[in-house]
Amino acid sequence: MRPGCQISLRVSASPREPFLLSLRGFASLREHPFRQRLPRAIALTPATPMRATTTGLPVKGLDGRCLDLDRGGRGYVSEVMVHAKERRREEKEEGFARRRGDAEVSPSTRSVPLANPPRGRGWPLTRPGCQISLRVSASPREPFLLSLRGFAPSREHPFYRLLPAAIALTLATPAIAQHRPTPILASEFIDPAPPYPQAHASTLVELPDRSLAAAWFGGSGESRPDVTIRFARRTARGWDTPVTVADGRDGDRRYPTWNPVLFQPKGQPLHLFYKVGPSPRDWWGMVITSTDGGRHWGAPRRLPDGVLGPIKNKPVVTAAGTWLSPSSREQGTPARNRWFLRMERSEDRGRSWQVGPEIASPMGIEAIQPSVLTHRDGRIELVARTRQGALAMSWSRDDGRSWSPLAAIDLPNPNAGTDAVTLADGRQLIVYNHSAHRPDTPGDGPRWPLNVGLSDDGIHWRNVLTLESAPVPDGYAYPAVIQTGDGLVHVTYTHNRTRIRHVVIDPRLLE
Repeated sequence: MRPGCQISLRVSASPREPFLLSLRGFASLREHPFRQRLPRAIALTPATPMRATTTGLPVKGLDGRCLDLDRGGRGYVSEVMVHAKERRREEKEEGFARRRGDAEVSPSTRSVPLANPPRGRGWPLTRPGCQISLRVSASPREPFLLSLRGFAPSREHPFYRLLPAAIALTLATPAIAQHRPTPILASEFIDPAPPYPQAHASTLVELPDRSLAAAWFGGSGESRPDVTIRFARRTARGWDTPVTVADGRDGDRRYPTWNPVLFQPKGQPLHLFYKVGPSPRDWWGMVITSTDGGRHWGAPRRLPDGVLGPIKNKPVVTAAGTWLSPSSREQGTPARNRWFLRMERSEDRGRSWQVGPEIASPMGIEAIQPSVLTHRDGRIELVARTRQGALAMSWSRDDGRSWSPLAAIDLPNPNAGTDAVTLADGRQLIVYNHSAHRPDTPGDGPRWPLNVGLSDDGIHWRNVLTLESAPVPDGYAYPAVIQTGDGLVHVTYTHNRTRIRHVVIDPRLLE
C-alpha cells in the first residue's frame, strides 16, 4: 500500500448510481483487510411501489420491484448484498511496478439480512441525495472515517453496527491524509413547521432505550403567558410530533414558562425541570417526572423555596453520587440587575436540595447559566455566560461544596448562553458563539457564528468547528450538548428564534 490509498463507499438515492465501491491504490479487493469486513452492495426496499425509469444499474427491492428515487420517493436500506467484480491492471511508473484495483458492485442473489429493521421495512433514506461515505486513509492519525448524509443520526443506521469503530492500517511508510470529511454527520430541524412563531432554550437527553428526547419553550414570544414547554422523542423513524407537557398555570393565573432542562439519572425517572414566572428575576423552579421515557408525565411539583433547579444546562452526577444542579440568580430591576452563580446539590437523588453560597467574583464578572465539567483528577469545573465579553470559569475540589472565585477563560462571549460536556476520552467540549460585544452595544453582541470548542484542561480552549455562520436577525443561540452511549455528540440550539435544530457530530474528527 502507498500513501493516499483509500476506500470509497457511497449509497445514492438515485437509480443511476445506486451503489459504488472503489479501492484505490491496493493490488486488489481481495488483498485489502476490509475484504472480510465490508458489506459490498446494498439493496433498497420501497415503502411504496416504484420502478426505475433511468438507465444504469437498477436498485431492486426484496420483492423484485425497482426504485425510482429521483421522483422524490422514499427508500429503505434493508439488506447487505454480496457480489463483486474485480479487475486488475499493472503498469510501470518511475521504475517500479504499481498495482491498482477497482471493484464495481452490482446486486446479487446472495445476501446477509440486517438485524431488526423498523417494522420489517428497512432503514430509512430520508431524502434523495442521502449517502454513506467511508474512507480508509493511509495516515495513522486518520485511520477510519465514516459519515452518513441525510440519514437519521448514524448510530441508528445499520452500517454503524456493521463497521468497526476504528480501523488501524499497518503502513510501509508514514503518510499524511489528503482529505478530511466534516465531523457533522446529520443536521435537521426537530419541528420544521411549528404552530407558534417563537421557539427557544432547548434541552437534550439520551433515554435508557438509547433514543433521544428534547424539550424547549414555544409560543407567541418569550415572557408571554401562552409560552409552554414542548417535548419530542426521536426514534428510528425520526422526531415525533412535539407535544405540550407543561404550562404556567397557577390557580386562576397563567404565567410564561422558561428554560426546560431534561435530566435522566441512571435507574431513576426522567426529570424535566423548568421555570414559571413573569421574569427571570421573579420566576420559581418546577419539575415533572416520567417513568416511561416521556410518554406520560406526573403532576407538576414546585421546588422548595430558594431552589430554582438547573437554570439552563443539565445537572451532572459526580463520582460520589451527588447531583449537581448548575444554577444562577438575576436580582434587581429590568434596568439595573445583578447576576451571580450558585450551585444546588442533592445527596439523596433529588429528594432534598442544599443551595450553596454565591460564588465569589472579585473581578466583578457577572455570570449566569453555568455548565458542569468533570476532570479525571476529581476536580469539577463550571463554565458560564457573562456580561463581560468572555466566558467565565470556577473550580471545586470538594464535590461541589465550595468554588473558586470566577475568572475569565480564553473564549469570547456576546452575552449569550452556552453549554458544555466532558467527553468519554477526557476532553472538554463547549458549544458557544465565537463573538463578543458590538462597539455600539456594550454588553451585547451578535449570536453568530455558532461554534464548537475543545480543551484538554478546561483552561486553554481552541475553536475547532463552526456549526452556523450566516448572519440572521436573532442568531443561533442557547445550545444544549450531550454525548450519547455510542460516542457521538448531539447538539440542539435555537435557529433564529423560530425553530430548534439538531446536529450530530463525530468527536473523533475534532482536533
